[in-house]
Amino acid sequence: MELLQQKLDEVKSEVCSKIDDLSTMKREKKDLNSQLNTVLFELEQCRKEVDCISSDKRSLELELQKTNNKLDDAKKRDEKCEQEIDAMKNEMKNVVDANQAKLEEFTRRLLETQKKIERTRRKRRDAGRKMCETRRKSFPIAKRIKST
Repeated sequence: MELLQQKLDEVKSEVCSKIDDLSTMKREKKDLNSQLNTVLFELEQCRKEVDCISSDKRSLELELQKTNNKLDDAKKRDEKCEQEIDAMKNEMKNVVDANQAKLEEFTRRLLETQKKIERTRRKRRDAGRKMCETRRKSFPIAKRIKST
């Protein structure tokens, strides 16, 4: 009986030890579950931050694309303005060339007219001189009266 009692005590001791181990394991499980919940919570926070960062990234990419589109539009407007400026310069050059040609033609005609006027004056002057000479020859008395 003592042997039985001893065995019973051993078994009891083992059961108590196993119960203690089980209690310890339950506490450890509870601690691990708590740690796991903390890690899961932190993981969820990280996911939310990653989602937020992804959303911000997409927003920034869209904003960059809009800015690039605006830049392309500005470049196109600038090129168009440059083309219009070049066209205006060519048009102004053509106008200046046409005006220069008109001015040269006007100057040429003016010089021709001045030459004609000068020839006409000479002819009239020469004709007036001839007339005076003819009168003098025709009226010699007038010449004598003048001299006295």
